[in-house]
Order: sequence, then structure tokens, then C-alpha cells
Amino acid sequence: MNKVRCILQACGMDNRYWGEALRYVVYTENRSPTKALGGKTPFEALFDRKPNIDHLRPFGCTGFAFIDKAKRTKLDPRATKCVFIGYASQHKSYRLVDCESGQLFECRSVKFTEDFVPVDQKTVQVDDQVTTHPPQEFEDTDGVEYTSTTIIPRNQVSQDSVGASPKAPESPISMNQDDQGHVSEGEQDEGAVS
Repeated sequence: MNKVRCILQACGMDNRYWGEALRYVVYTENRSPTKALGGKTPFEALFDRKPNIDHLRPFGCTGFAFIDKAKRTKLDPRATKCVFIGYASQHKSYRLVDCESGQLFECRSVKFTEDFVPVDQKTVQVDDQVTTHPPQEFEDTDGVEYTSTTIIPRNQVSQDSVGASPKAPESPISMNQDDQGHVSEGEQDEGAVS
């Protein structure tokens, strides 16, 4: 149930889809290698052949399901935006939720974007106080690359620089990670741009 809880929270879907999430987890686990079977998948152990995984998609990803000509007029859209929630059990198709109506349906002709845009935009919470920038890379003489993430208070980021290259504030707070994975605040790095 931990995986079910995790995928529901990751894509921002309501808990009422826990049954669909459970079916998805079981389906993907049966097609994933396991140490208990010597690196084989449960599917491979049962059917003596490797499973085809070309059709696997991330739970909760956005898709566009084709609307049959008989169900639309000439000027209607050819596809409807939907969210992927699993695989049909009786035939080769995807189980989807229509974004507009919330209706559950199955369809074979779907184009996926495979991004993780939450279903309900209201579930995404943004901290107005902090903006994060991509990690800055530092090279060591050993040839090992180290990364550091700089956290800049939002009030120090100008609106003009949003589309341009990110500028560091006068005294950035850098987050350093020790060997145990603990994050601590460090002093201003010598290599930081001021």
C-alpha cells in the first residue's frame, strides 16, 4: 500500500482512485525483475517469456484520447484530455479519466505526454518565500563533479531576470550534504557569484 499511497500523492490524484492505483502497482510489479526469482519478472516465471513493456506509462500522466468520428462532428475536437490510471484487464487498452467530466473510460488510441502535471492544480502548493535554481556545478581536481543548490529568497529575484539566466543574490545560502545525506546550511562559497 506504500506504493499506492506514493503514486496517488505524486500525481495529485484523489484517494478515491486507490483501487485503480493498486491494480496499476500489481500490473507493473508483475513486469519488474525481483531478487526472489533470480532477476526474473513474475510474468517471465509464469509464462516462460519476457513481458513486453513498451506500453507501460506513468500513473497519472496526461494523455489525449482519440474521439471516434461517429461520436463527434466535423468541427469538434478529435481528442479529449485525460489522465492515465491503468490498463484494461480484458483487452489491450488504457484506463483513463476524462479531465472535463471525470468519467472513467477505456481507449486504445491515446497519445501520452508522460509529464506529471497534477490532476487538480489546487493540490499544488507553492512556497512564496523561496525560489530554487538549478544546481551549480563545481569541478574538483579529482575529476569528480560536485553539485550545490542555492536557495534564493523570492524577494531578491527581479521580474526582469525570470526569463534570463539566474543571478545569485549578494549572500546566497548554500545547502551542503554530508556523507549521511543530511543537509546543512553553509557559508557563502568562494565560487559563488556575487
